[in-house]
Amino acid sequence: MATTTRDIQDDAVALWRLEARSFLDYVVTVATPVSTDEVGERVSAAFQEFLDEELPLLRRLFELLVRLDMSPDRPSHALYAAQYNFVRPEKLGTVFVQLADQEIVAMRSIAERYEDVQVLEERLLKSILADWINFREASVTQIEKILADADRARAAAAGEEVEEVEEEADSGDDEFPWHDEALGLEERVKLAEGKGIFEKLFAAMAQTDCTACGYDCEGYARAIAEGEDSDLSKCAPGEIETDEELQKLMGKK
Repeated sequence: MATTTRDIQDDAVALWRLEARSFLDYVVTVATPVSTDEVGERVSAAFQEFLDEELPLLRRLFELLVRLDMSPDRPSHALYAAQYNFVRPEKLGTVFVQLADQEIVAMRSIAERYEDVQVLEERLLKSILADWINFREASVTQIEKILADADRARAAAAGEEVEEVEEEADSGDDEFPWHDEALGLEERVKLAEGKGIFEKLFAAMAQTDCTACGYDCEGYARAIAEGEDSDLSKCAPGEIETDEELQKLMGKK
């Protein structure tokens, strides 16, 4: 019995650490997503709905931990969460699906040890795990549907934009290849090598167009380059990385 108690304590704590400060908790309670369209609003609303549904599960898990004579602290987020602030909800939806799939695998791994249980505490943990896995799988399905609907809508609209895109390609103007938030700062800076100060400043921005600075990324870079804005610390999603690159470009360090 001692081994069983020790195991369930470990497993209950592992689940607590996984879910008490999950990615879902972060994007709802801490992050400031940038909602710019209907897709973003749907994703943000879905996140809030998911967390509301899962809070009772978190309470059940806490009560089980207390029953096991444990006093769990609220853990820190088990990821570099700040990088997901001031990001479009649609991108957060993609990240959620990836991380939720990993959480489901972790929960299933724990649940496998509780398939045939008799002790009350073990049955409680088994029930919590089953409900949480079901909730999380349903959440993933809902977000995937929202993202798939958005992709289909864009694909339908793409036919109307083909001529415009082809004209832009024929002009030989590739716009700003660094304007891609998936690229790291080093990659973006390299793409702007040999360009003017505006382009280099633009490449240093986080490329999320979150407007937290009062501009989009291009506008903030242009304002600095033209001397209209001297504050180099406004790029919230770029954090210290962008701040330092802007200072370097403007000869401040």
